[in-house]
Amino acid sequence: MPPMEALLLVRTGQTPGTSTLAGRRLRSLSAPDPAAQDLRRTFFDRQVALHGECFYHDYYVPEEIVSLVNETSDYIRDAERLVQG
Repeated sequence: MPPMEALLLVRTGQTPGTSTLAGRRLRSLSAPDPAAQDLRRTFFDRQVALHGECFYHDYYVPEEIVSLVNETSDYIRDAERLVQG
């Protein structure tokens, strides 16, 4: 299970199913939890750049995408830490 889904399952009892639901649940989860706020910002930053701009609008700057993808390993580690509590 991907770390974000695991985090949401552990914290809310439900898996998100879609990126829209993941975003909604992550917003709710992060409101009272400062540790999750950076994760929420990173999630939405990646969602806009990789999903919105690249996938839907076929717009990307290769160097920026490489950087975002490489930085995603940090994001995954952060989500895993929050899952473990």
